[in-house]
Amino acid sequence: MYAKVAKLALNQSKKMMVIDKTATGLIIFYDLLEDDHGVTVDQPSRETQTCDLLSSIRDFAVASIDNKVYVSGGLDVIDESPVNALIVYDGYTGEWRLLSGMKKNRCNHTMVNWKGRLLVTGGEINAHKKLTSTCEVYYPETDKWVLIDPLPEPRCCHACVVHDGNVFLSGGLCASQHPQTSIWIYEQTASKWLSLDEDYPVELPYRLARHSMISHYDTIYIIGGGLLMSSEGVLLEKTSRKSLEQFVPRNWPLW
Repeated sequence: MYAKVAKLALNQSKKMMVIDKTATGLIIFYDLLEDDHGVTVDQPSRETQTCDLLSSIRDFAVASIDNKVYVSGGLDVIDESPVNALIVYDGYTGEWRLLSGMKKNRCNHTMVNWKGRLLVTGGEINAHKKLTSTCEVYYPETDKWVLIDPLPEPRCCHACVVHDGNVFLSGGLCASQHPQTSIWIYEQTASKWLSLDEDYPVELPYRLARHSMISHYDTIYIIGGGLLMSSEGVLLEKTSRKSLEQFVPRNWPLW
């Protein structure tokens, strides 16, 4: 299953929510058990449901704010075109509802919780895999979207994470559909994207797309993804990674 995971509280218990991204609309809930050793997933507690709003949508983005799980965009497999929809699952009521749509239709984009708002970046905007560099922010209190500073270049299938108040974006496919090594940061003070391989001496150690980024204490972890090995610009091999890399931004690090 190609899925996204979110954490929320439901009926006074903590749950892990797994959303299938292959246009089935399948949602799986697991109880999260906490003890002195940390958090574990209670496999026997598995519960499933179907979200009709996602039954024909794939390659969407997911983020959570205040016990609500938001799903944006995606590719409608019936029309074969990206959509701009934003839907939300309320962990308190257990209900889905439709909110104001994004300013751009997009799929294979990212969405993160940034200061209690939803920040959406990049993606594909039509069935011909045309990419966008546009970014927009959703304000839950007003149900409004606002465009912000665009990415340095169009990207899709990239990864994004909030770390120490800033938004980090890595890798992804460029307009020629080749994975990239770039790392960009949206600095909260400047409200502008900076390219770390230009402004700071750091980039990914290899070309990467369809991966994940996680922030944990002072470290950002890069997990999985697809990789294109190349030599002097010549594509050699396409494969998938199962490894984990770590990156410490305050050290402007070495991998």
